[in-house]
Formats: sequence, structure tokens, C-alpha cells
Amino acid sequence: MSAPVETLKADTPLQDALRLFRKRRFRHVPVVDDDGLVMGILSDRDLLAESGSIAEDAANLAGGDSELRTAGDLATGRVLVAHPETLIREIVRVMFRERVGAMPIVNDTGRLKGIITRSDILRALMRHTALELYI
Repeated sequence: MSAPVETLKADTPLQDALRLFRKRRFRHVPVVDDDGLVMGILSDRDLLAESGSIAEDAANLAGGDSELRTAGDLATGRVLVAHPETLIREIVRVMFRERVGAMPIVNDTGRLKGIITRSDILRALMRHTALELYI
């Protein structure tokens, strides 16, 4: 799990979200409310689908009628989350079955505590498992 987690607010302009994705090379960023509750998750694929190319000028992410598009406009609202006590095996199973690349980790009140990504899982396998036993 990665913690603390970079987050976006629902009203964050997409241009700012794109800058964060480019600068930090993120693939997923949770969208939270003022209390730290997960409202959605924004992915690089969401931005790619919206802009046509993640490398294009951020101006392409502006909406029609000169209305600024926001992270909340594009974020996936149905977010699968896990608790810190959830077994990694279960998280991996759900991520694989549901084809998601990241899962926010929340406490009992739903506040964001961390995020686990495919990269976190692969990094843990590389560090803590004798991979040659499985090849």
C-alpha cells in the first residue's frame, strides 16, 4: 500500500489533474470530498479518452461553452475499496476479476488511508517472493 495518497477534489480542473498525472506519472488518483471520503477515482485512461491523447495540450480538456471540466466530471463513481485488514490475496482477486488497476484503502468510517496498485503488488512479489519457484 502507498500512503499518504495524492488526491484530487471533485472541483479540481482537468488541466490541473493532467499536470499531476504527468508530473508524478500516476495511473490512478482518488477523488475525495472535504472529509477525505472517496467519491471516485480518476485514471490516466479517463483523461486519455477525454483528451484523445494524454500528450495533447491540456486545453483539450476544457468543456464546451467555455465551462471548465473537473476531475469529478470524469472520475469513475463506483469505486471498489478495501480495509487495511483485508488480505492481499482478496484484494488481488478482486482487482483481477473486476479489471481494476488500483484499490483505495479506507478505514471504518470510509476515510482514505492509502491505495494499492498493480505496481505495489508486483513490487512486493519482486522483493518478498522467490519468483524462480513459480516459473
